[in-house]
Amino acid sequence: MLGPLELCPDCVIGLQSKKEIAKGLRVMTKEENFPVLVHCMHGKDRTGLLIMLLLLLCSIEPQVPTPS
Repeated sequence: MLGPLELCPDCVIGLQSKKEIAKGLRVMTKEENFPVLVHCMHGKDRTGLLIMLLLLLCSIEPQVPTPS
């Protein structure tokens, strides 16, 4: 299985973002917080990385999009 950095080699994640991502994962894994809405505010890599990590935690294999 590929790791997060192999799936997103161009992601630039600073220390503050790492703390926010960890907080987001903690929020998303508690049933009392369901449903959870995830949105992007600044157009950076954090939202996509958060969702990718969540999918990996759920053992969902990454898929490469195919052109339609």
